[in-house]
Amino acid sequence: MLDTPASLVAAAALLVAYGTLPRAVFWATAVAYFACAWRVCASGMSRRQKVAIATWLPQQDSHTLSSATVDLTHVLPFIHQYRDSTGTHLTITHMLGKAVAVALRRCPGLCGRIVCGRFVPREDVDVCFLVDVNTQNLGYCTVRNTDKQSLNNICATLEGGSHRVRSGNEADFSAFMFLADVLPTFLLRPVLQLAGFLSVELGIECASLHIRRNFMGSCIISNVGQYGVDEAFVPFPPFAGVPLLLIVGAIKKTPVVSESGEIVARDTCTITTTLDHRFVDGHQGALVYKHMLHYLTHPEDLLETEDWDLMRGKDKELPSTT
Repeated sequence: MLDTPASLVAAAALLVAYGTLPRAVFWATAVAYFACAWRVCASGMSRRQKVAIATWLPQQDSHTLSSATVDLTHVLPFIHQYRDSTGTHLTITHMLGKAVAVALRRCPGLCGRIVCGRFVPREDVDVCFLVDVNTQNLGYCTVRNTDKQSLNNICATLEGGSHRVRSGNEADFSAFMFLADVLPTFLLRPVLQLAGFLSVELGIECASLHIRRNFMGSCIISNVGQYGVDEAFVPFPPFAGVPLLLIVGAIKKTPVVSESGEIVARDTCTITTTLDHRFVDGHQGALVYKHMLHYLTHPEDLLETEDWDLMRGKDKELPSTT
């Protein structure tokens, strides 16, 4: 009764009834229908379920899926050295966010948005990190100008944003959760679509309505490895308007062939990608992956001046991954 076609049929039936039934009967029928719809939509569903139902329609999307197993031989020692030198809790998720942001800057054809059927480049490269609020809900924290931020700033921004989201002190996310609480799914869907249109296509910033320009940036990153999941493919939230979605899997020992031809056990993780084919073809996607892989195997290339200064301050030896 509550999916989109059925809702449209019900709305059409109410319009016909409006012209044929006595007003008292019509209003009683309409109130009963919406009360029933509200009760069914609200019963037994988490906010995440309601948002999911209100988000996705039958599959007609331009998704391109891929996965790659990444050797972490170079990046993990770098992460540990960075933690020891700066006291900042750097993770593979932070590294991937910085790496993909720089890669997108070098491949501007993927860094943009679709506005009224036309590709419009983005001026900034922002990366959105999904945040696990509890077992039933997801939040998000968007790091602006990620390609220009130091690793230390990315960590601090994500830590602060995640804390605000989980504690209920993030006003924009709290407003979003309020709508998910009070609206049934068939009303939540057009609200999400309108918010995405205003934020992404029109690029509107309206703090009073909790609408932020390009609120999920150019890429969404989620780490399912923290739950022990090796790999997962995730669909785009249509209202987000992003061309790229990355999922980080669990770090595990994997047999690989070394440079000398020997089989050795190395730390690896699987990174899955969902690409919007309207933005990118196979060649462009391969370029983004090539740049991203370079930074994960040469992590020192991601260091900004602030990072170098922090590492020199506590550890006189410069980072080396060789």
